[in-house]
Amino acid sequence: MDADEFAGETQINAEKNFLFALSAFHLRSFPCPSAVKLHCDFQMPTDLNEIIAEFAELDPRERLEMLLDYAENLPPLPPEYEEQRLAGEHRIQECQSPVFIWIKLVEGKIDFQAWVAPEAPTVKGFVGILRDAFHDQLPEVALNAPADLLKQLGLNEALGMTRTRGLSAILFYLRKQVERAAAA
Repeated sequence: MDADEFAGETQINAEKNFLFALSAFHLRSFPCPSAVKLHCDFQMPTDLNEIIAEFAELDPRERLEMLLDYAENLPPLPPEYEEQRLAGEHRIQECQSPVFIWIKLVEGKIDFQAWVAPEAPTVKGFVGILRDAFHDQLPEVALNAPADLLKQLGLNEALGMTRTRGLSAILFYLRKQVERAAAA
């Protein structure tokens, strides 16, 4: 393992430990914890502008908590995609963490399916945001997403450079896949 791999592994482990501790604190401290917000009639925003506005109101620690909420709410991968995932198809190579995204249009709207390794909660949360914002939307919604989405969400300051590059690659991949599906 070279120094870059070690640094990446260390960052992933620190991120997992922080988010685990944060979620444990969150569960003990609040009457409506993030893990059960849906049971408390809390609805996460699905419009991208609403999501950006929600993140803008939060401090950096709360942004990471919200990211964890989105990670927990990412739907499981439908079984019909599992074989492709195991074969390595639809993997976003630019990400250190295993991330797989499937995009197709169904009746002119985006069908967005994804799988993210459970040991990458921030990545999974970002994919959850993208899915909530773009699933069942017209292609133009995803194609017009701001290129500086991470900055608008306030996540670029909370995450390291490597993680930010990987998340940017996810958004780029998503937009390319939507573009291809819309052109077909």
